[in-house]
Amino acid sequence: PRFKAREDLYGYLLAAHAYFVDAAPHRVLELIPVEAPSRPMDTVAFSRQTLRALALDALKDKEARAALVARFLQAQGS
Repeated sequence: PRFKAREDLYGYLLAAHAYFVDAAPHRVLELIPVEAPSRPMDTVAFSRQTLRALALDALKDKEARAALVARFLQAQGS
């Protein structure tokens, strides 16, 4: 695959396919681990965590989504 050298981007693409094409939000959680960023995220990291939040919404896991968003905002300096 073309993006395999960029593991973060490749994982995002696989997870996006799982979510949008296969309708498998549980697979997104397997492909995109919880990240605890210590600095502001780049575009790919931001997109990965946004997709993870969408998957948690689809699975109706409100507590995990709230924790993810809190970490997300903290990393962005909000």
